[in-house]
Amino acid sequence: FWGTRRVPPASRTRIIRYLESQVYKDRGHVQQKDIKILALLSEPLRNLLSWELHRRLLTKHRLFDVLQQCIEPMVVRLTSVALSVSALAEQDVPFCAGETAEVCLFVVSGHFLYQPVQESQLPRELSGGEWLVEACLWTEWHHLGTMSTLQAGELCQLHPEKFADVMQMHVWPWDLCQRYASDFLELLNAQDVSRRSDMFWHPKLQDEVHIKSLCTPEIEAWDEAAF
Repeated sequence: FWGTRRVPPASRTRIIRYLESQVYKDRGHVQQKDIKILALLSEPLRNLLSWELHRRLLTKHRLFDVLQQCIEPMVVRLTSVALSVSALAEQDVPFCAGETAEVCLFVVSGHFLYQPVQESQLPRELSGGEWLVEACLWTEWHHLGTMSTLQAGELCQLHPEKFADVMQMHVWPWDLCQRYASDFLELLNAQDVSRRSDMFWHPKLQDEVHIKSLCTPEIEAWDEAAF
C-alpha cells in the first residue's frame, strides 16, 4: 500500500507510529462505541451520559461550573449538541497563527505546545484539563499563536454557534452569558496588545462569586421543570 501510493517515508512513519499507539491504547480501554447496548438509550439519557463523561473537564472552567449548578439541564443539552472530540497524533497542528478561530478547545489527554506570535511571550505546554481559545465564544477571533501536538491525545471542541444556539434557548442563561461576555471583552481589551494570546485568562473570570453575581434573581431561582 505505502509503495503503490507513494507515501513519503517521513509521513509513513508518523502514520504507522500513531496507528500502533492507538491500537495499543484501545486494548486496555473499552470504547463507548463498542458497547452496543448503549444504542438503546433514549435521547435524554444519551445526552446525560455525554454530560457525565465531560462534566469533570468542562467544570474546570468556572462559567460552566456555575451553569451546571444553576441550570444543569442546559449544559446536559450543550454537551450533546455543541461538543465534539478530536484525536490528534504527534506533530499534528490543531491551528496556526492568523487563522480564524472556529472552536474553543479543552485538553482531554496528551501534551500540546502553544507558541505565541509575540516574541515577548514564552511557549507553553498544555495537558489535560486546560483550555484555550475561549475568546471565539464571545467575539470574532484570529489565532495569536500556533498549537502543535507533542504527545498524541484528544481535544474537546466547543463550537461557538452551537453553544450560542443552546444558551439562547432560555432567556436566563443567555442573559448570564451576555453579562459574562461583556466582562471577558472588557478585560481582554484592557490587556496590553503585546500580552494577548489564545490563552487569555483573568482571575475575575474564574471567580465563582463574581460569576454568580452576574446571575439575575431568576437564574438563582431556576426551576428545572421549566426547561
